[in-house]
Amino acid sequence: MHDALEDIRATIAILKGQIDRYEGKEYTDEDGNAKIGQSSMI
Repeated sequence: MHDALEDIRATIAILKGQIDRYEGKEYTDEDGNAKIGQSSMI
């Protein structure tokens, strides 16, 4: 059976994977400033 809780868990796993992948990576913000990715969520 597929339910909403499974969807939520899958979404959390995907978002955590993205945070883990890009944390510490350099990027350029919309103003052209170089930034280092960091997570304030976990």
